Amino acid sequence: MSVASDPKQATQKIGSIFRDNISVIMAQWADSARRRVPIAAEQTEVALYNNLPALLTTIADALSITDSSLASGCSAAITAAAKDHGLQRTQLADFTLEDVIQEYRILRQTIINVVGRNCTISPPEMNVLLEAVDCALTEAATEFASGLGFKRSRIYRDAKQETREAKEELKEAKVELKETKVELKEAKVELKYAKVELKDVSVSFGQLSEQSSGLEQQVKRRTADLTEAIQSRDQFIAVASHELKTPLTSLKMETQLIKRYLQEDDVAALQAPRMKSLIDKADDEIRRLERLISDMLDVSRIRLGKLPLNLEKICLEPLVRGCVDVYRELILEKKLSILVVTRGDACGNWDRNRIEQVVTNLLSNAIKYGAGKPVEILIESSEKMARLSVIDHGIGIAKEDQSRIFERFERVIAAKSITGFGIGLFISKHFVLAHNGSVSVESELGKGAKFVVELPLKASGT
Repeated sequence: MSVASDPKQATQKIGSIFRDNISVIMAQWADSARRRVPIAAEQTEVALYNNLPALLTTIADALSITDSSLASGCSAAITAAAKDHGLQRTQLADFTLEDVIQEYRILRQTIINVVGRNCTISPPEMNVLLEAVDCALTEAATEFASGLGFKRSRIYRDAKQETREAKEELKEAKVELKETKVELKEAKVELKYAKVELKDVSVSFGQLSEQSSGLEQQVKRRTADLTEAIQSRDQFIAVASHELKTPLTSLKMETQLIKRYLQEDDVAALQAPRMKSLIDKADDEIRRLERLISDMLDVSRIRLGKLPLNLEKICLEPLVRGCVDVYRELILEKKLSILVVTRGDACGNWDRNRIEQVVTNLLSNAIKYGAGKPVEILIESSEKMARLSVIDHGIGIAKEDQSRIFERFERVIAAKSITGFGIGLFISKHFVLAHNGSVSVESELGKGAKFVVELPLKASGT
């Protein structure tokens, strides 16, 4: 379902979809909260829900009205309902601020997933929805914290800082959208000149008709290509806004808890195991942000044709084993089997960082789509070439999809099922091509996939 272009009509449509799916949101949220928040699992359905359905209905009503009070994401009704829910949460025994923040973080993600499945949301429309939801959850968490005796000003200060960062991200998205509009304008100019040229051609009617038909087909193809490019970019902006916002929100919440423990001199909370857990979570989110930003920069370098290589003598086997070690905890957690087999001395003149990223992307895909089955990595070498094969036994790839998965923003399965931008294989392909190598895939649905990378033992830098 697509959302209307008029801002008020678009927001009303989101509010309508939101209201129609409140029961779905509640069910999915309750299931996730009970699995991820231990204290929530101990609550009855009535106690766990409190007046949350009323709060969600208030948000849906506010979105449907689209009056001026929603300019900053808040309205008096949303604020009152959110405070009431936060105050009711203080009546539940043993609930901490960390538990409530985790509950609201899960609720925010559930709302985005459910609404996103029912309509295509542009960056401005996503911003309206997130501002209304974030306002409600911030007010509720603040009221809960106030009920436990925490300082309201500190929570508002963190919420305002997060809002400023979200607005900066939206500003960058608007710049990207402006560029796509310029491209569309140029396409329209091309179409205008094409029609003028067609009109001035002094040939016979039969020749004119033939040339006109050919020119119109070119214009249609060009327009279709530009439309597809704009849709891909809009999709990327929406995915990027969400993917970047998620670790930022988590990082803010973790740092807020650490600051509170330090300021309140909470000895129990400052114990090494608890602090290590919080810091490890924050560190994971920072590394996730670094990977996302690095991928975005690599796509820009590829588009500009500026992808430098720092060549050095390296061997594939220790490099591959190092990449496997990075996933050691995940491998143990999922009880996966990863076998590395080496046939020959596969050493060459390559860029270590680029090749590591290629291996990491292929290994990550094998783990994601491998259905928990064993993964094999085969390293081979000939007189002039080294070959790396990553083999999984998971869901496989249909033949008609095997070429497009190496393009930007493409995945084999739905975007909401797997996180990330969908550019890992696109980046990997261009890294390999920069080494004068090749990458290919062999697969059938339900029979896994085999990705093969071939690299010359001596690569020339670009």
